[in-house]
Amino acid sequence: MKNSKIIFFILFIFSNFQICFGQENPKEELKNLATLNLKGKVKTIIEKSFNAKKNGVNYIKTFEGWQSSWQKNNEQKFDVNGNLIDKTYFENSKPIRNDFFKYENNKITETNTLYANRFFTYDEFGKIKSEKFIDKKPKKITTGKENIPIKKETHIEYFYSENSKLIQKIESNLSGNQVSVQNFKYDQNNNLIYQELKYSSRKEWYDYHYNNDNLLFKIEWKDDKFGLLEETFITYNNHEKKTENWTNYFEGEKEGSIEYNYEKGNEIQTKEFDADGNLENAEKISYTYDKFGNWINKTITLKSKAYIIERQILYY
Repeated sequence: MKNSKIIFFILFIFSNFQICFGQENPKEELKNLATLNLKGKVKTIIEKSFNAKKNGVNYIKTFEGWQSSWQKNNEQKFDVNGNLIDKTYFENSKPIRNDFFKYENNKITETNTLYANRFFTYDEFGKIKSEKFIDKKPKKITTGKENIPIKKETHIEYFYSENSKLIQKIESNLSGNQVSVQNFKYDQNNNLIYQELKYSSRKEWYDYHYNNDNLLFKIEWKDDKFGLLEETFITYNNHEKKTENWTNYFEGEKEGSIEYNYEKGNEIQTKEFDADGNLENAEKISYTYDKFGNWINKTITLKSKAYIIERQILYY
């Protein structure tokens, strides 16, 4: 359940909502040192994954391979401001795909990824004024390295309130016809509490809930056909995320759930449950860290398999 459903969920949000957070500044929805839980002035990260086997109380590498087929060895590069500017994927030591992100004055101007290209312009106040969005997502996704032709191109206008909060995005096609409208609402603490996406024939939305510390603790994804689609609950320990419980629904019925546990901002355990609450899969994750507190070795253990991911981190 985990891989197929999570991948679909991420791709859906990226193409339609273009990520739940960072609506005023796409930089927040893109990868950077903060979102990747990295410390220090990271310049480059090289990741390689191996199958592993138990050797006494420890695990040792056997041969290269990732837990999921869509995952690949990769190299990530960051600018001096901590923004991810380049990510290259490798197979058999050869580059097979490159995602890149361009910034000017620390503001994102272009993104080029497997399923989407985005180009941004800004107003005199430094707010995003418009976006050209090129959707390259295929109707059926079968592999992470397909050569996918351009599917469609749309233009998105951004609108703000008097206090500079993003309140609406209007998407139009090349003929000038309206494709979708997104609306945003905030609470008195300027937290995003409602995000709505309307097409001509359907509507879907997110409700966000915060605790007394202004920390997001509940997310609900709904539409006007089936009602509740997904629900996420988050708990914290001293403002640090401790657990996240994600549940998905189909036609109002619970299909399953995934429970994540975190430590130091990193995932340490995952459990998958079916609709009746029976445990289907479980994995544990352990780490070793460098002097900056960034993990450089990650061991994933499942019921019958294990993987070791190695990181080489270079700093400015």
